[in-house]
Amino acid sequence: MELITEEFMIPGSDPSIQLYVRNKRPEGLTRFTPDNIVLFVHGATYPADTSFDLELDGLSWMDYVASRGYDAYLVNVRGFGRSTRPPEMDQPAANNWPLVRTTTAAKDVGAAVEFIRKRRGVDKINLLGWSWGAKQNPKVVRAPNGSVQDTRDFFGAGTPQYDPAAIRVPTLLIVAEWDADTPPYMAQALFPLLVNAPYKRLVMIGEGTHSIIMEKNRMQLFREVQLFLDEPAPGKPGIC
Repeated sequence: MELITEEFMIPGSDPSIQLYVRNKRPEGLTRFTPDNIVLFVHGATYPADTSFDLELDGLSWMDYVASRGYDAYLVNVRGFGRSTRPPEMDQPAANNWPLVRTTTAAKDVGAAVEFIRKRRGVDKINLLGWSWGAKQNPKVVRAPNGSVQDTRDFFGAGTPQYDPAAIRVPTLLIVAEWDADTPPYMAQALFPLLVNAPYKRLVMIGEGTHSIIMEKNRMQLFREVQLFLDEPAPGKPGIC
């Protein structure tokens, strides 16, 4: 199936912030609904385009979803990839407080959602989230570290950053067996707290780590998410 690829720089939630958005969809797709639009949201280290649209064995996860009739998007939060890099990132890390905390990232994701909603004339879309470089000599990968501070202030302190009961959309949680960053027990603890989700599902994939999307069992992940997306039910904007 031939896929169309488009790239955009869209306004962020704050002045002077531009966010990189990529869209892939089947060439013949002309009908857009809340059920066939997906936005990929990256974690704390890799931009969305180098994780969700990374070709391995000739196929990326974004390609996989788009080739099944979906209007697939990804967004890079500020400080990641081609999105606006806060000026503090050109300075030594010790000179500034942690950048791009979860509340800021959520606003950027919200800006992408609004862009897609207006572009396609829909009231909601599906969200697919995973987890949560400037040149230097010697070379390093530079990424905002606000999520690290959030982990210390909320997760590490035993203080919830959000109320799971406030989630009122169908929700899929997927975790890999060997994930040391978010071990299976975390998803198992979160799952029963999703008391207001219309329906929910918890899946564990064997022999995988936190980077399962790049590992040998990634197709199991792709298929489980696709099964959830394809189910004939009201919008499902809560996949993590």
